[in-house]
Amino acid sequence: MYNLSSNAKTINKILLILSREEKKSLLLNIFLSIGYSAVEAIALGSMVFFIKIASDISVITENRSYIFIKEYANEINPIFFLKILAGILIVYYLIRGLINLFYSYRIAKFSETVYASLSLRLLNTYLKTNYENFTKRGPVYINKVLITDAYNFTHVISACLIFLSEIFLISIIIAILAFTNLTATISIVLFLSITGIISKKLISKKISKYGVVRDSSQTKYYEFINTIFRNYKYFKVTPVGRYFLNEYTNNLGRYANASTSAVSLSIAPRVILEFLGFTTIVSLFLIVLQANDGSLKESIPIVSMFALGLIRMLPSVNRILTSYNQITFHKNTINTIFTEIKLNPELISNQNIEWKTLKFKNIEVVSLGGTLLISNGTFEINRGEKIGIIGDSGSGKTTLVDVILGIHQISKGEIFCDDKIISNNLSTIIRSKASYIPQSVHLFKGSIKENIAMGNQINENKMTDVLSKVDLEKLSLESDIYESQIKDSGIGVSGGQAQRIGIARAIYSNAEILIFDEPTSAIDEFSSIKIIQEIFETENKKTILLITHQDKLLDQCDTVYKICNNTIKKINKKNK
Repeated sequence: MYNLSSNAKTINKILLILSREEKKSLLLNIFLSIGYSAVEAIALGSMVFFIKIASDISVITENRSYIFIKEYANEINPIFFLKILAGILIVYYLIRGLINLFYSYRIAKFSETVYASLSLRLLNTYLKTNYENFTKRGPVYINKVLITDAYNFTHVISACLIFLSEIFLISIIIAILAFTNLTATISIVLFLSITGIISKKLISKKISKYGVVRDSSQTKYYEFINTIFRNYKYFKVTPVGRYFLNEYTNNLGRYANASTSAVSLSIAPRVILEFLGFTTIVSLFLIVLQANDGSLKESIPIVSMFALGLIRMLPSVNRILTSYNQITFHKNTINTIFTEIKLNPELISNQNIEWKTLKFKNIEVVSLGGTLLISNGTFEINRGEKIGIIGDSGSGKTTLVDVILGIHQISKGEIFCDDKIISNNLSTIIRSKASYIPQSVHLFKGSIKENIAMGNQINENKMTDVLSKVDLEKLSLESDIYESQIKDSGIGVSGGQAQRIGIARAIYSNAEILIFDEPTSAIDEFSSIKIIQEIFETENKKTILLITHQDKLLDQCDTVYKICNNTIKKINKKNK
């Protein structure tokens, strides 16, 4: 009962994961599976019928249709009829092959379509979920879900369809055999059932365990790959890289061993079935020979039917067991996808407001790790104001910016927009108006101007003006550099250049709120002051928040807030 209940829950999860259109396509493929099974069964029956006629020509000569035709065409003979029947059978088998190809194409197309759709849905789910959910999972885990788990899920879908089609096929074959000889059919069904039960008991449970080991080890070696390549320089010059390489090797070995063991075990049912099936067929012929004094003439049609039926059912049973084991092996994947696809989206307001003042009153901010950063903090942002935020490393400056952007939720307190209380979620209205420049700027593979425009239309005059503001105007004059492709993650670009491109990106976006988080930490002090002063002067109508450790940059700010000892307070710039 437990296994039936567990399998039913797994199937239900699969159906809940699929979209409405995918369910319709799945239903169509199920009907195609039934049709495919019927075509296979007819092919088997027609072959048995042909053997019966070929072994006893009297079946033709005694046929009414043959007798009727013979009256008008004396030259017609039984061999001619047999040739016609053989031709029809060959054509049918050709059509059967084409139907088989079409069915395989449909299954493959459906699986790949589901993979593409599911991966996109998962990506949208992660992009729409709140920052806390995203951070808890991390990019490595999400990458695994989007690529590996989503792909494995499509294997489960294919396995389910194969499982159903083979069940239909075996059912039809058993019905045909039962009509011929019920006792022999019951014996074959018992033989196949016992083989399947033994396989499930001895093999499927072990395959399921290997699936859990495979999933956990795969997650870990994804993590090690990410760690190694994100810290490539460090690992090149320190022995610690060997530790991560050894851990990666160990987890990769566990993954390989689990996958190898699962594949090996999944082959075992086929080996057992082939051996027992061959033994059964040989035994059947020997029994019939003994019962008929060494003659098979009278029993050839029946013996052939059961022999062909068993030969055709053996691979079907094997495919059923293999599909079941594959579903079991990837059961953890199904649970993962089911959990991830149901992540609640972040509530984002589409309300467009012309705000004047944003006020945070008596707020409490706690980090994702549970550390209290700000208690009973009060501050405000006026439209067009230039605000500096300072504090020791780890004091909560960046988290405070996340609160302003509605990415991080406050634990206590109230947020006002023009004296009107808004909820945490409604504070995301600021996000649509802001451009955020982190300390570590991520550069994408593409030209410098593409990295600055970020999907917006490229205006060369505007691009030149923006580059001038960040002291990169020479780039627009050097076409080779300007048009050249930046490598992935900005490899080959200095930290200072990356930060300048990041600032240029923010200005180019025309956002009305600019938020800089240590934007010039990799740029010398003289250039930093020059760039920030230029931005403050040319973007004087915009609201700017500046997080910095460079005191001289604060001279450009109208207001400065300092986070210290879990409090936030406005300070006099002269006493900062």
